[in-house]
Amino acid sequence: MVHHFVQSLNASWPIERWQDTRVLVGVSGGADSIALLHALCNLHPCPSDNIFAIHVNHQWRGAESDADAEFVADTCEDLSVGLSVISASDYPDLSADQNEQAAREIRYRAFADIACQLGARYVVTAHTSDDQVETVLDRILRGTGMLGLSGIPRTREIAHGIVMIRPMLSLSRQQVEAFVSDSQIEHRHDHSNEDMKYMRNRIRGELLPLIERDYQNDARSAILRLSSLAADLNEWISDHVDDLLESVLIQDELTGTVVIDAVAFNNLAVFVKGQVLISIWESQGWPRREMGREQWQRLIDLCLSESGTDEFSGAICAKKHDGRLSLTRRVE
Repeated sequence: MVHHFVQSLNASWPIERWQDTRVLVGVSGGADSIALLHALCNLHPCPSDNIFAIHVNHQWRGAESDADAEFVADTCEDLSVGLSVISASDYPDLSADQNEQAAREIRYRAFADIACQLGARYVVTAHTSDDQVETVLDRILRGTGMLGLSGIPRTREIAHGIVMIRPMLSLSRQQVEAFVSDSQIEHRHDHSNEDMKYMRNRIRGELLPLIERDYQNDARSAILRLSSLAADLNEWISDHVDDLLESVLIQDELTGTVVIDAVAFNNLAVFVKGQVLISIWESQGWPRREMGREQWQRLIDLCLSESGTDEFSGAICAKKHDGRLSLTRRVE
């Protein structure tokens, strides 16, 4: 009999959509990713032909990290699944920074690189609804806009023709634990997830239980509904952003300078302004890593002013003059 977890995964991402394409599964060795790998192999009639795994060893925990890699290798051998093990040191421009942001960028680059080598159409990761709840809460506490409230997207293109998909976002960690327990599937346990010096761990281990106990026992469902509504709104904005951009754009990148009609821009709703600016940054290939809410607000405020100048990360210079906002990248 097919386990309910496997049935739910198939309902989220039907086998008919991917069984004839190559998929690359991100596997850390923890319960979530091991459950995902086993479930996909259960669904596919010939997993060794189309399912491949990737494990990124960040080497943060020494021997324990190496043991994770060995465990994943043994699991993939048992399932007859091909495996690529990547070391964070393979990306020296990022591995020097031992933080979650750098680790995420290493994983995504490794996923895209190996998927390209394999000709994989999909990269599959094991984020659950619990990860979604924790992500949204984390962003609220750090300060976020409408885009951040939508949380982890179900799909995103990480390279040309390669889509990252998270089919377990509709499934809970409790469902994962039931599957690995009922099926007697071994997995690794990352003890750093219990270290309360990390904010994400405090949200999971302290804040959420407190909210559920003392304020709202169905808080997770409420947060997921909020995230879904924000995602719907962001999708609408994304569908209309080109028209909105055209309505405020006077001069585009062909001249090396982006010029915005300040009056038209100022008449847009605040949350739309941010999306229009993000679209400009993306079309220019300007760096967004340091462009947080405070920086976008500075730019919006500059556009509201009579005149002035400002500079943003990546040497992006902004100048408000004669009812126009000019954006250009300073050549160093």
